[in-house]
Amino acid sequence: MRKNGADKPGADSATATSSSTRLAQLLRRPTGVAGLAGLISLVVYLGTLAPTVLADDSAELVTAVRVLGIPHPTGYPVYLLLGKLFDLLPFATPPIRVGLLSVLCGAGAVACTAWAAARLTASAAAGLLAGLVAALNGPMWGQATQPEVYALSALIIALAVVVFVRWAIIGGEGHLIWLAFLLGLGLAHHRAAIFFTAPLFATAAVGQRAGWRLLVKSLAAAALPLLSYIYVPVRAAARPALMWGGLHGWGDFAAYVLGTTYECYVFARPLDEVMGVARDLTRGLSAELTLGGLALSVIGMMASIRRHPRVAVPLIVGVVLLTAWNLGYRVGDWDVFFVPAALPAGLWAGAGLRAVTRFLGTALRDRAPWAAGAVTAAVLVLVPVSMVQQNWSRSHRGEWKDYDKACAVLGQLAPNSIYVSELDPGFFLPMYLQIVEGRRPDVVVTGSCRVYEPWTYDAEATPAIEALMQLSEGAAAPTPEARSEASMHFAASLGEAVGWTRPVYCFALQPRPPQHLPAIALWSELFLMTTEEPELLTEAESGPPIAEYDAGISLARVTVEPREMRPSEPLEIQLDWRCERRLRESPFVLVSIARREDSGEPTQPRGTLVRYGTWLAYGREPLPPTPPGSAYRQQLIGIAPTNAQPGDWVLRVGIADSMDDAIAVQEVARFRVLPAQGNRGSG
Repeated sequence: MRKNGADKPGADSATATSSSTRLAQLLRRPTGVAGLAGLISLVVYLGTLAPTVLADDSAELVTAVRVLGIPHPTGYPVYLLLGKLFDLLPFATPPIRVGLLSVLCGAGAVACTAWAAARLTASAAAGLLAGLVAALNGPMWGQATQPEVYALSALIIALAVVVFVRWAIIGGEGHLIWLAFLLGLGLAHHRAAIFFTAPLFATAAVGQRAGWRLLVKSLAAAALPLLSYIYVPVRAAARPALMWGGLHGWGDFAAYVLGTTYECYVFARPLDEVMGVARDLTRGLSAELTLGGLALSVIGMMASIRRHPRVAVPLIVGVVLLTAWNLGYRVGDWDVFFVPAALPAGLWAGAGLRAVTRFLGTALRDRAPWAAGAVTAAVLVLVPVSMVQQNWSRSHRGEWKDYDKACAVLGQLAPNSIYVSELDPGFFLPMYLQIVEGRRPDVVVTGSCRVYEPWTYDAEATPAIEALMQLSEGAAAPTPEARSEASMHFAASLGEAVGWTRPVYCFALQPRPPQHLPAIALWSELFLMTTEEPELLTEAESGPPIAEYDAGISLARVTVEPREMRPSEPLEIQLDWRCERRLRESPFVLVSIARREDSGEPTQPRGTLVRYGTWLAYGREPLPPTPPGSAYRQQLIGIAPTNAQPGDWVLRVGIADSMDDAIAVQEVARFRVLPAQGNRGSG
């Protein structure tokens, strides 16, 4: 029996038409556009999410989330508490679980940007473009695909933009209170958020003509998120495995929360360096947005000043403040601080598209009424596609190289040894591997200055480390070179303190092994501290050399063990060098591994660690010529890359006077990688 005509001919097509009509109506609304932009960015970010921790803060933050620790100032308690909720998910590994927080925050920031653009321009196309430009911007894409704090900061700012746009359109005291709450939330998470949240709140407060009662309510709303900093003394009292050092009183806690450690970086760039960073920023901006996206952003900013000055002006103030701060803030990774700038860039790109289509619709209304639609379609395809091509490398899909390198570093260390490192980049990943994954518990890992409390106690090493840290100047060293030398002095002093009864290693970004310190360069960054010259000479392989290089240097023998291995397994490499003449300066040796395709051309999976650097014969200088029938033996331990594809792989070796030179490599050995088994980084 038929009911309501459900079985009548054409009922299915009518239902489908009705559904498509409802979908089209939804996508014409700001919420629908926001949902579509957020969904697209979510798919992109999930597909390019880092499979494990990366160097530096990524590894530290995952470790801090895992043990509810206290990371570097200013602590990021909001991020840690949210990250812990994600770490409790019953699937994947800790880095992926915590990375999902960045993915969702990044996608949420994109959705908010799309909503704001669609609401201001009354254009679904403008809103969608705004979201895509914000999503595919290089810094935003990079930070939304790894465990880091900047995607959450972007979401806080994007929510403030949404609330402000609503206030600019409909007014209301409630919006001002929410803006104050988001201002406080930004301060509780990452202080750079204030460059955007403060101008938005100030503009709304003046426009709303807020009285003292409303300002008091707003102040209370702003203070509420700051209560999250109670986390710091509570967790410090519990002595978690990862804990920033020196938190012994309220003065220490205040300095930690305020980030006084970073005062030496504030406006520390000289003028010529500021100009260089400004040039790099300009080039990077035009490259990441592409010329089309940049042109639309400029047009949209000008159009927004004319049509929506209440919204445009505080956003421009925010960009100016952020740029002025970052140009003077002397850190190496300054580009990540521009993540919030992706939001107004996207917003203005959408406004620019709307301004262009308005102009074309008016100017070509009679001659080419289709022009505006054609331009819109072209822009919605060409700008995002070109941004994907330009910024794909900023994502972290398949990127195991930092993790693999840290595993190789720990694999290089002798049993029951001591490992000393600067904070960047050799400290956080070994810390993660020990605390989260339980690797190499026999090794004592420490920094060269009192920054983190020791998470393991060693009856011999820990008292010596504590005593030396009281005298260390490593943290205050003004340059990277000085910090490296301070770290090596610390490691040498530590070796003396323990009577050289156990091996002491140092990870330092020193360009060459210093001759005045007892050190052997195992890699370009890893040194073995010693009081004795290494035994280098061995019997040379008879017959023709494996490879010949300039300056009378040749490879007599190359050994790779094992010859068959699975991804992530250790790779022992032995090089026997013959030198025909005296070398006053040790050349730099580059060792790379790559998959050998059927075509014979070596290739590599994206994100694979393929390069190891060292110095010929451990960097001993001067290096006498090898006696007849002898060679200098050199050994290093690498890792078959975690994402190595099964098949034949090759080992290639090159040599040059400097690690900065372009180095031509020659194939010297082959080995085979078998299909992978198991999963790394499970923690």
